[in-house]
Amino acid sequence: MRRIICLTAIILIFAVFSGCGMGYELLKACYKYEGQAPVIKENWGITIPSDGEELYYGMLESIFGDGPRYTVLQYSDNKKLENAFGWGEADESDIEEVTEHLDFLDKHTDEKIPQKLIPDFSELKMCKTTKDEGDDFIWIFYDENTSRLYIVEYFL
Repeated sequence: MRRIICLTAIILIFAVFSGCGMGYELLKACYKYEGQAPVIKENWGITIPSDGEELYYGMLESIFGDGPRYTVLQYSDNKKLENAFGWGEADESDIEEVTEHLDFLDKHTDEKIPQKLIPDFSELKMCKTTKDEGDDFIWIFYDENTSRLYIVEYFL
């Protein structure tokens, strides 16, 4: 009798875990990936045009969600981007900090950042903001020649 109970428990546990795996795959198949626009809106209160094609997204895997993230978005229409933010010039300290975050991300993730997706940030327009605490930053760079946004986030 004891064997039957143990065998039944093992079968039930296996069935539950198998069902969870199939349920996860079904959920993943039904979920429409909306890119980083809603995430950036949630994290920063910044609305970026949502019709950009995501060319790259990388983040440091961390249980706390800290570290750098890098997103490159390609747009077909420059007009949306030209007036999207209060664009200014990037200063040297911001470029150094962004470069350090991207180097760190590139060294500590499996998927390397393609070199063609790392521009010369000094030639791009930039917008920067912080969270209230001042420890988290987002830099948004705009290349009007390629209609691309380069977004570097850093969470501490």
